[in-house]
Amino acid sequence: MTLHKPLDRRKLKWILIRRGRMVAKNINECWLDTNYFKGYINHELHFAGIKLRTIYERTTLSTTIDYNRDRIDNKSFNDPNVGRLNAIDKLKQIELHIGRKDYKLSILHCCDDYSYGEIAKKENLSRQTVAKRMKISLKNLYYIFNNHIVR
Repeated sequence: MTLHKPLDRRKLKWILIRRGRMVAKNINECWLDTNYFKGYINHELHFAGIKLRTIYERTTLSTTIDYNRDRIDNKSFNDPNVGRLNAIDKLKQIELHIGRKDYKLSILHCCDDYSYGEIAKKENLSRQTVAKRMKISLKNLYYIFNNHIVR
């Protein structure tokens, strides 16, 4: 069995840090994928982070609007607000189980796509502390999803 390396799908954007200093940021890939392919997290932790992101993305407003359907008389119409409210309830349960601080770190890293360094600057922590806490919160998320506490 041969293992193939993942394709390099990076799309770099140059960001000015301060005068005369720029950094290339990858805007295509999420940090969960990067950490998984580098071997920092395993498959279970990656799964938990992706599942949290899919629940979080359901809470955002959808941009598709269909003006051609009559929503009052159509019985097969599914209201998107019902799914959004269910996702918000799931996020509240997750916050209760893993704690407010770990929930905030998980949302920043998994959903808003902040790196460990960016979270460390934002939360006034060290990068190593953020990495350890993220690993612990991803393990707790995997436990929640694996034991069907939150589906």
